[in-house]
Amino acid sequence: MPCPITDQINFLCWARFQCPVQRRMKRTVWNTGGCQSWYLDANGRNTTLWPTFTFEFMRRLRHADLADYEAEPLSTERREMIPA
Repeated sequence: MPCPITDQINFLCWARFQCPVQRRMKRTVWNTGGCQSWYLDANGRNTTLWPTFTFEFMRRLRHADLADYEAEPLSTERREMIPA
């Protein structure tokens, strides 16, 4: 049975990672192609694609720093969703 804990990334860590990604995404065809892109959310942000090479994506995500996450117990409602 999975551990009944949820982990959320620390907001400052997320912003440190996400802000440069979004800056680079603004210059991609996915964001500037002149048509409505289904990759963009309601706020015009592309949170689906990576703006550079896949090997750079894999290098950046290879190791997670557990200090960047905040763990908290799952609510009873969410815990009941976990298959036995």
